[in-house]
Amino acid sequence: LQDPPELIPELLVKWREGFAVVHARRTRRLGERWAKRAASFLFHRLLRLVADVPILVDTADFRLLDRSACEVLRRMSERHRYLRGLAVWAGFPQAEVRYERQPRQAGRTKYRFGTMVSLGLDAIVSFSRVPLKIAAWLGAAVVPLSIALLVVGLTRPSSRGAGDWIIPVALLAL
Repeated sequence: LQDPPELIPELLVKWREGFAVVHARRTRRLGERWAKRAASFLFHRLLRLVADVPILVDTADFRLLDRSACEVLRRMSERHRYLRGLAVWAGFPQAEVRYERQPRQAGRTKYRFGTMVSLGLDAIVSFSRVPLKIAAWLGAAVVPLSIALLVVGLTRPSSRGAGDWIIPVALLAL
């Protein structure tokens, strides 16, 4: 119950005003370690910086979605859903309600470091062209190097098998 059910009436007020998606935005995260808060703070701002849609910062999956928004999200074929981004990307009228997240009352978080990294990578790959641009630039850099290596391998006489690896490596890189 870190995300308070008592907030639901406020979410409903915004929904009645005509917002199909109402995000619950945390103003404080009580009871969390500084490293988790810092990582979350930095990740959300990095994602907002590189994303092609206006991703909201400091929101989680606690939100109100009306039936039409739920149906659109349900029909999406994504396997690794970053709901925080999909809810914005769908294009419905949106609002937010702010709240202080209280410390966990019982149990331990199920979100391990690896799970958070995986979710973060899914978010960046799903909502940003930056990874694709990085791959394209790396590919553009590797091709000339491979061609140069191939030319060296074909024109340089090999002595005792010292350069036998150049041509296969250059061809694999192409």
